[in-house]
Amino acid sequence: MDSIIEGFIKAFSLIYGLDRELLNIIFLSIKVSGMALLIATAAGVPAGAFVGLTKFPGRGFTISILNTFMGLPPVVVGLFSSGEIQRLGIARAMVIRPEIVFLDEPTASIDQKNTEIIEDIILNMKREQRSIAVITTHDAAQAKRLADRLLVMQDGKIVE
Repeated sequence: MDSIIEGFIKAFSLIYGLDRELLNIIFLSIKVSGMALLIATAAGVPAGAFVGLTKFPGRGFTISILNTFMGLPPVVVGLFSSGEIQRLGIARAMVIRPEIVFLDEPTASIDQKNTEIIEDIILNMKREQRSIAVITTHDAAQAKRLADRLLVMQDGKIVE
């Protein structure tokens, strides 16, 4: 994009046109934020009521700790669902349609369902020739499924 104005025009056209990928990103963001809010409320309201209404030794320290935790971003709660966070990160990157996307272990530590979703995103990206994906992985089978070209490294050297 040559200018900020073109970027805004493109963004508004995606929103106004109800772009499917953008809507998926928006709803996933709302879902993660909503879950974070529900969990924080379920834990925070009873804890706040207890600390606010009772007097006990260490109350001042407890209030300081609670205030510190309130400074943590709610998104941290979303990390419990790493598959959704991975998908959200890839989807956010794809909205701006970069020429090259670097994916370091894009499906590490996530369940099979989310692995399949992420692999489908990568394969669709290849099929539509939207971006070049450079992927690092320890999963040789996944590399063969996703790659057009494959480099295999061993002991820091390219062996294949």
